[in-house]
Amino acid sequence: MLHHSRADDTGQLNDEEGCELPDFQAARQMALRGARSLICASVMDGQLDLSGTMCVTDGSGNVLYEVTYREAVGVPVLERLVTPLSFPWRRRR
Repeated sequence: MLHHSRADDTGQLNDEEGCELPDFQAARQMALRGARSLICASVMDGQLDLSGTMCVTDGSGNVLYEVTYREAVGVPVLERLVTPLSFPWRRRR
């Protein structure tokens, strides 16, 4: 039995029921879909919070997989902001 939990700006929510999944890949895909769904919901409310995480745990609470919201989606504009801007039309003196 695998469980999913989330932690973000709205707090923490743990899946008490859990579900049976065939393998680790299916658990990973479920975590990614869950994170992406929550991101979509926050965008529809006019917010974009990528600081949350989704975890997949076993019945004993051991974390098997964790994905951050930032890892769940590609945000090219944020990636460009992290790297120095270069302007090809500027010449160095």
